[in-house]
Order: sequence, then C-alpha cells, then structure tokens
Amino acid sequence: MKIEMNINPDAEEKITVSAKQMTPELTEFIQEVEYRFNKPRFNGKLNDHVYPIDLQNVVQFIVIDKIVHAITAKNQQLVMSERLYQIEDSVGQQFVRISKSEIINLEFIDHLKLEPNGMVKLYMKNGNVTYASRRYLKTIKERLSL
Repeated sequence: MKIEMNINPDAEEKITVSAKQMTPELTEFIQEVEYRFNKPRFNGKLNDHVYPIDLQNVVQFIVIDKIVHAITAKNQQLVMSERLYQIEDSVGQQFVRISKSEIINLEFIDHLKLEPNGMVKLYMKNGNVTYASRRYLKTIKERLSL
C-alpha cells in the first residue's frame, strides 16, 4: 500500500482511498478513520456530577433497571442519558453488542470461556464477569476471529 500526503494550509481536509476492490480490511480501515475524526461525545452522571466519558476507558455499557450505565476501567458506574441502541450506533469497532442489554469494549476482554449451554462467559480486565447470549454469538466470534 502506498500513502501520499499533500500538506497545504488552504486545502480542505479529506482522505482519499484508491483501491482495486473493497475488502473487509479496507472497510474496517475506513470505519476506524471515520470514527477517529468524528468521535462521539458522551457524558455520564455520578451522583450530582456530570463527567465527560472517554470511550477508551469504558469497559461496558449495560442496562440496569431500564437505565443505561457506562462501567469504566476503574469500575465507576456512570448513568447515561442515551439509549443503548444510540450508543451502539455511535461507538467504533472496538465495541460489540453481546446481549439485548449490554455492549462491551473488546479491548477489555481478559479471556473467555465457552459454556456447555452454548453461552460465552467473558472475563473483563477490570474483574467483571459477563455472559454473551447465543443470539449475538456469531457476531462476537467474527469480531474476535474465533
């Protein structure tokens, strides 16, 4: 692959990709670049305080009692105003939905175990343990290259 750059203070900022065909790797690259330049901004509430959320530090988004929470690497539990599907549409490729009520950050998976009942038990780096439902198993396996 060849990379060309043109530095010009008057130029419109854009990235042009020339390829013979669209590949899965190219699709992933484009999605990652779009995500980096158009990062979503989220805020979470903890008690009476509102904190900006850095997605790099979010281990999982989980629905508890119909309220979406962001769980951070330090096990802080921040209340989100967005719905889970809105978050799923906004976060990048590092996140994957594992159940109807949970999205996890793939970077924080420590290891996983395939259960006899067909579910996947996920051990997260912050010490949390969660389960992926069978409905999302195919997507999870694809994203983790299993």
